[in-house]
Amino acid sequence: MAESLKKDLHVLRECFLYEFLQKNSAAETQCKICHVIGEDIFYYETVKFWFKRFKEGSYNLEDNARTGRPRLNVEHDIEEELEKEPKSSVREVASSLRLNKDTVHRRLRQSGRVPKFGQLVPHDLTVDQKPQM
Repeated sequence: MAESLKKDLHVLRECFLYEFLQKNSAAETQCKICHVIGEDIFYYETVKFWFKRFKEGSYNLEDNARTGRPRLNVEHDIEEELEKEPKSSVREVASSLRLNKDTVHRRLRQSGRVPKFGQLVPHDLTVDQKPQM
């Protein structure tokens, strides 16, 4: 049961609200929940954040909406851009997608591509690319 609670943020927030309504402090709440569920489930700052929201009269347990375009699948966007322009540099891809160039570079490295001589190539050689001995 504790494992499922670790993954369900809404349930944890309900526990925070319960403890807040019981007039417990944020520190007491963190100690109690971490004692039952396990250490390092969440930070003390997280409990403080939710207690502050509750004190302000907001009992909504959902995250607030954020402005801007959601970046759910950056890797897909980068791949699409590279399919359109395969010889694009990291800076060109970052500029066209309005991303930080370091983000694009990191994602390309994670996917096994590295920039070499102005184009993005696979980091590891395929069997056909390796010299025959």
